[in-house]
Amino acid sequence: LIYPFILLVVAIFAVVVMLTYVLPKFMQIYSNYGKTLPWSTRFLLQLNRFLSDHWWLLIGVLAVLIICLVVYRRTAYGRRQLDEFRLKLPVVGKLSIALAMTEICRSIGTMLENGVSLIKALNVSCHISNNQVFQTALVEAGVEVERGKHLSEALAKTGVFPATVVALTGIGEHTGKMGTMLQQAADHYEQEGKESLEKVVKTFEPVLILTMGLIIGFIVISMLLPVLGISVI
Repeated sequence: LIYPFILLVVAIFAVVVMLTYVLPKFMQIYSNYGKTLPWSTRFLLQLNRFLSDHWWLLIGVLAVLIICLVVYRRTAYGRRQLDEFRLKLPVVGKLSIALAMTEICRSIGTMLENGVSLIKALNVSCHISNNQVFQTALVEAGVEVERGKHLSEALAKTGVFPATVVALTGIGEHTGKMGTMLQQAADHYEQEGKESLEKVVKTFEPVLILTMGLIIGFIVISMLLPVLGISVI
């Protein structure tokens, strides 16, 4: 993830430099321009004026939004809503589920293999995942197990655990090797998490390069159009 992050920082820096340093130079050139400037050039010049005059407002709004998001994230309702939203995202959601299943299955499986009771393993594991959706689901599953249900049934009832985890848990119950099967589930989702992460990186890099290329290209072309004497409607 280091390379995509570096790309993002460099791209943002390039856009900021062009908007704050290059654009003002062209504004001086076009201040006495006799003809009507192309719409794209006018748009950039107006954007530059707005950023120059109201930069403090933009920073203030951004700061307020960040503070509101942090405060909302710290509430139980807000945290659950954001965690649910993250799980529904196309690529990030699959990665989040894989990471959560790796942590949960590894934790419960290890404890069961070391003689810890299932109820205690569930109670401990609900504090391991940083996703409140799975934390709540583990608590609910623990309650169902205490009432006499099989773990596979309890996990399925929550509606949030993948079918693979439920199936492997059921096999573990029938074979008496619950810990081993949960370890296999953890291995499966660990590999799936690595593959999902690779997909995120491979998708992010070209999209970022294309997007920033279009933005920078738009800025450069818009600034050069009047110089080249090209009229754009």
